[in-house]
Amino acid sequence: MRAFGAPLLLLLLLQATGGVGQRTDFEKITCPVVGSFVKNGLLVPDAAGLITKEQTLAAFLAHGVAPEIAAATTNGNFNGPDCPACPTRIDPFAMNTIADGEQVSSPFNAPQEHFRSTGIRDRAGGQLSKKVFRFGEEACLPEGATAWTLADVLCFADVWDRDAHPHTCPDLRAGTEPSFAKKLTRSNDVSEEKRPAGCGPCDSFLSKPEACRSALTDTIEFMFEAFKNPATGTFAKGEFRKMWVDLEFPTGFKLVPGASGSKSTTSTVLDVALPRTGPLFEDDFENGMGQWRAFGFAGLAPRGKSSASSMKLSKSASATAGPLTIGAGAVQLKVTFDWKTRNVATAAEGLSMTLSTAAGLVLFTEHLGQSDQWIGAEFMIPVLPASDVILGFAMNAGERQKKSVIDNIVVEELA
Repeated sequence: MRAFGAPLLLLLLLQATGGVGQRTDFEKITCPVVGSFVKNGLLVPDAAGLITKEQTLAAFLAHGVAPEIAAATTNGNFNGPDCPACPTRIDPFAMNTIADGEQVSSPFNAPQEHFRSTGIRDRAGGQLSKKVFRFGEEACLPEGATAWTLADVLCFADVWDRDAHPHTCPDLRAGTEPSFAKKLTRSNDVSEEKRPAGCGPCDSFLSKPEACRSALTDTIEFMFEAFKNPATGTFAKGEFRKMWVDLEFPTGFKLVPGASGSKSTTSTVLDVALPRTGPLFEDDFENGMGQWRAFGFAGLAPRGKSSASSMKLSKSASATAGPLTIGAGAVQLKVTFDWKTRNVATAAEGLSMTLSTAAGLVLFTEHLGQSDQWIGAEFMIPVLPASDVILGFAMNAGERQKKSVIDNIVVEELA
């Protein structure tokens, strides 16, 4: 292993140990999917107790969540074009930002609540309600059924998909199945600014699908699609309940080595190279920059007093390599390289490294900052097997004389 500067070594230690201390009050995590990943050590908050979009997306992809579901989920919860009011980092134990029964807007730069919510995991004081889950289960799962179908799950979301009490809604009160109205209730709270146009207090996705599609329906449907049994297309009754209530993954879910069931552990992947003749990618720049696409002030620079060369990025230059095709058995990439900066003065300036999918979804990004001495960097990044990724480096500085230099880049696949 290379020698690290103190700040980077601290960062790696915190990532490996899950920050300062391990929380056990998982009932406060409102999202059953995020909660299951955190409880089982697959998504580890940093020293401040926060998670990032890139970290969450990488964890989802590494454990088999479909890219479109992983992207939609993270885009809807972290700051970006889809959610400008969302924060860049989230405390998963503090995502309940609207009090029970309130119809207000979610606070800016804080975790955003869905338009409507069930109240199973987001009740006042972080209290989990098994009774609320059972209410939805009894309303929608047919008697004697042992597994949930997609239709059952959409019914489950519909139980809470209205602002008004169902008995005050004329269409429900005069419906052909009045007994069903007794199985419905209203949302635990409402994030008013997310109300779809044309969706009234008594409307729901099932009653008015053209107007009332919202994150309440989407997230419950996403959960079903991501964790259902692929052989049967259903979600076992007991496993659906355990994921909502106990944050336990269904049987067969892809847990990393070292994490199992409801036991809280840190995420660990064995440092075992896949059977390949060499690294997935490497470049010491002895033969120029033929493997890279460069943008801006990018090129080769002499390394120290030797004749060897390295990649130089000046001002706002960037360079990417790939796509790199990951093997079917890989679950992580080990990325190592040497780097340093010149004439960089502010904390915002400096070098950053990014790993993204070929479609542009960011799996991992790290702002390395500045150092006038060579530093050896090493990162373990969860990835989706048999996928294509792009490795990128970028310099952030306002002046051309400010430079980053990178050398000896190696990307290895780990099983």
